[in-house]
Amino acid sequence: MIIMKELMNQMFSIILRFILYEIFWSDKINITESKKGKAITALFGSLSIILCMSFPFASSSGFIYDLRYIPLVLITLYAGYEVCLLVSLIMFGYRYIIGGDGFYLSVIIMIFVIPFILFWVPRFRTCNPKKRVMMGVLVSFGVAVIDLIVSIAWIPDLFGKEIISYILLSIPFVTIGMAITISLIERIKQNNAIQQQLREAEKLKVVSQLASSIAHEVRNPLTVVRGFIQLFIEGNTTPDKRQQYSKIMLEELERAQFIIDDYLSFARPEIGRIEVIDVNSIVSNATNIMSSYATANGVDIVQNLDENLYLQADKRKLTQVIVNIAKNAVEAMPHSGTLEFRTETRNDEILIHIIDEGIGMSQEQIERLGFPFYSTKDKGTGLGMMVSFQIVRMMNGRIQVQSELGKGTQFSILLPRWKEGT
Repeated sequence: MIIMKELMNQMFSIILRFILYEIFWSDKINITESKKGKAITALFGSLSIILCMSFPFASSSGFIYDLRYIPLVLITLYAGYEVCLLVSLIMFGYRYIIGGDGFYLSVIIMIFVIPFILFWVPRFRTCNPKKRVMMGVLVSFGVAVIDLIVSIAWIPDLFGKEIISYILLSIPFVTIGMAITISLIERIKQNNAIQQQLREAEKLKVVSQLASSIAHEVRNPLTVVRGFIQLFIEGNTTPDKRQQYSKIMLEELERAQFIIDDYLSFARPEIGRIEVIDVNSIVSNATNIMSSYATANGVDIVQNLDENLYLQADKRKLTQVIVNIAKNAVEAMPHSGTLEFRTETRNDEILIHIIDEGIGMSQEQIERLGFPFYSTKDKGTGLGMMVSFQIVRMMNGRIQVQSELGKGTQFSILLPRWKEGT
């Protein structure tokens, strides 16, 4: 019972290590082609084997067992020749450090075991998951038999002492443990593959929707321009009308340019030069940019700024975020109002508040902000707000929104505060 308990403990430990590896590492690295992937896999396999060898279990007569061949078989079947040889060398080295009479026996066993496992590698990779389980059981059973035969040949009197306990306990544990481990690994790989397919499908869906949205938004101003050009060609327009139409055409072309600029910012929202900046200077600059637009819409601008607020950010991108949000705030006040810019510090964060007295938003509208193609404006694409959310996230910050229908909205940009010496 004691040896069975030890076998179960070591088997469970091996299964747990490989499952954790599959969950946290296998889908992030290429274990058959990438050098980094091979190195990480070899390190993992070596540590797993070393743990097996460091905590062996002994029968009542003192014969020592461990399940080192399970991780060796798994690593070889999944990672291939190079990783197998590297792990084997590490295993030899650790076995030599441990010492004892069994070192040369271990070397001889491995001389037979390694070619046997490598023989199955190309066949294993072309199998479906069910056949992989069967092949893994077959390979592990073959390794256990090789171990048994070589051990008996090396120590002839082993037959009478250990053969029954070895057959009844070790070989079944190795084969059953291999079946369980490969089944779980294949299930995890299958789930990872399904999730990857879903992610790719979602990306294609987003690209398709984005292309459709951009085409629709750009087509509208181009249709207007085309109509006026046709009027010019017909020659039935007065000079005053031609001037009026030309102005409208320029406005529509500018709108198309804004849509394209928003799309490009969404597609390439990379952060440029990072520097220590005075938050209040950025807010004041954004206020100056928005002042004429706010005045034209009957909106007053108010600033309430704390002092000595510094952070590390891309000055141009942060200004773009503030202007995007402020522009939406002005447009949310069709019957005039006040737009307030407020800055403050809270713990290790700087808060930039942009507060309007506009029409406000429902909770459902707030939750959809920053998602593709969603806008509270009739002619909006939602790209400007989505770009703003992306930029702030890339600066290790976040945007919080509080709003009430009919009373207004407060956007709060939270960014890490810069401290001297950091």
